[in-house]
Amino acid sequence: IMNEGDLAEMVNGLLDDKDKRRSPTREEEISLFGSLHHYKQGIHENAKRILEAGETTREVVAEMVDRYKTALYFVDNLFRINSGLVKAMTKLIKPDYTSDQLSEGKLILLRAINCFDFNRGYKFSTYACRSLVKSLKRFVAEENRLRYRFGLEYKDCFEPDTFFDIRGAEEISFQMGIVRKILNDKNNPAKLDDIDRIVINRR
Repeated sequence: IMNEGDLAEMVNGLLDDKDKRRSPTREEEISLFGSLHHYKQGIHENAKRILEAGETTREVVAEMVDRYKTALYFVDNLFRINSGLVKAMTKLIKPDYTSDQLSEGKLILLRAINCFDFNRGYKFSTYACRSLVKSLKRFVAEENRLRYRFGLEYKDCFEPDTFFDIRGAEEISFQMGIVRKILNDKNNPAKLDDIDRIVINRR
């Protein structure tokens, strides 16, 4: 069973500074996923002790939190090691892929990491690629169905330009301020009579 230090050392051997990866060997994958499953099993055992046996001591809760943080650390680094599969499979399904399809691929990879059973004898990349291809095809088909049903996607460039509307409103407000100033001037520089004032106020 690996700890966080062993994992960091292995990740440094698999990834360089730009996250370019070397595919892990079968033995390395067994160590990685075996350790992840060990910590996840420990979390379930702690949860069972808390829920069924009522053990709510600080030691049990602290142990559960530590195992949870370690499991998250393993998932994060397994995602980093295998993140190249997402772009490769998304590009295979649709060369002009969108950011939504890439995001969906990342979620599929996370699900694959949590569901992979290393005891079945095949590598994680085989399992992940098959999951990515199957799920992305379904996602793209659903996208195409919705696009056909609801038409063009929302794009800012197709929205009407409101610049002149805003500018016109500002100009009208400015002119109304001038008129109010003239109406409120006691010296009556425009020489308005009562009828003129009534007409201007109505307008």
